Amino acid sequence: MYEVKNPTVMRKLLWLDFSAGSSAGLAALLFLGPLVQIFGLPDKLIIFISVVTLIYAMFSLYMATRKDLRANWLRMLVAANWLWVLISAILLLMFYQQATLLGGLFLFLQMPVVGALAYVEAAQLRRVRS
Repeated sequence: MYEVKNPTVMRKLLWLDFSAGSSAGLAALLFLGPLVQIFGLPDKLIIFISVVTLIYAMFSLYMATRKDLRANWLRMLVAANWLWVLISAILLLMFYQQATLLGGLFLFLQMPVVGALAYVEAAQLRRVRS
């Protein structure tokens, strides 16, 4: 079993996760046309990344606004973030040849940003001995 070490810090992290994810996801969808040209990436890929990012953001918002922070749900969010880091690495390998420098940077930055969030969110969880 796990518990949240500091609920105030965890909520701030979840709000940060929501703010960053929703901003990035919405911006990419709003400026899809220009981003396809700037990034040299298929529109469907940018839409996919944006939708996934928005789903993560909505889950973070849901968790941030709950009265009780459920550690198991937060562990699921952390695991999903690490999975996204892996998927981002695969996407980078799949699309780096056709991407512009900015497109490659866009794909690459998914990894350290999401990985950092996963790391700091996981650091706010502690195993409880039963």
